[in-house]
Amino acid sequence: MQYANDGDLHSGNILIHEKHAKITDFGISRQINTHTTIHHGIFGRIPYIEPRLLRQLDYPYDKRSDIYSFGVLMWEISSGQCPFNGLDELTTRLNIIDGNRETPVPGTPDIYRELYVESWDDEPQKRPTIDIALERLISMNSQYFISSSVSDEPSQTSEGISNFEDVSKSYPLIPSLLMDNEG
Repeated sequence: MQYANDGDLHSGNILIHEKHAKITDFGISRQINTHTTIHHGIFGRIPYIEPRLLRQLDYPYDKRSDIYSFGVLMWEISSGQCPFNGLDELTTRLNIIDGNRETPVPGTPDIYRELYVESWDDEPQKRPTIDIALERLISMNSQYFISSSVSDEPSQTSEGISNFEDVSKSYPLIPSLLMDNEG
């Protein structure tokens, strides 16, 4: 997620290719191609933007801001919905500034829900670092594989991924996230 420090991490910038997630950013090239003026201040999609940046345009964007966006992405994955779907930009912005977040989806595993709720905390210092978030995701992944391997039904997902080396081969972003030790 080191590249994502431009404030534009959202689901529209994540592509899946042959079971591998790739983080991209075509927004800048689209703006250049359409001759749209790039303005200073907020750049990106409102639901994914650090609440403090919505309150104060000169607030410094950092890795904890990306963790906020990551938490919103986690909620989006569990819900299958775009955050604040159906609300206009101003209403969405005001909701986020007021501390409102999407309601956790019933049935979402507690450990997953807890991670995304902590990640979108209004206080950046209360958000986990990327290292902690990654550690917790790997732990969730391990718990899932253990529980699916004792299930009566075979799981295609759990076949062939039994340790971190196998996980890192299947998910090439994991090693690059581990290399980013700053938080």
